[in-house]
Amino acid sequence: METQLYYRPANQATAEYLERCLGKRSAYAESHTTRHGQESSAGRSEQGVPLLTAWEIKQLHDEQIIGFHRRLPPFRAHRMDWRDVRSLAARHGLTPPALPQLPALEIAPLPVIREVFSSPYVDPDRLAREE
Repeated sequence: METQLYYRPANQATAEYLERCLGKRSAYAESHTTRHGQESSAGRSEQGVPLLTAWEIKQLHDEQIIGFHRRLPPFRAHRMDWRDVRSLAARHGLTPPALPQLPALEIAPLPVIREVFSSPYVDPDRLAREE
């Protein structure tokens, strides 16, 4: 598929799937150690953090979507309600223009298969040789 669009998922499995598909970003985890009320050490380590967690994905608003398209990075977008756009709402209910009548097709007969196959699979090379 070229494009995939996801609305807020209803189940945890889909949210976790989207979390994995979105990938990770780099962030720092910090730790501080205190002893007797005084800071004795602090550390930072860089690690991968989900771009959006499954919990955040399940909290998307109704009009927010997550999209994937070809080789582009994943994106967040807002879906549009056509009823909120005056020019689109005015077009609702218009009668479509009349289309010209298409000429009748000349239907060619289907080739007859001369043999009943015992296998559920058909070998197209075998059919081509028999014609």
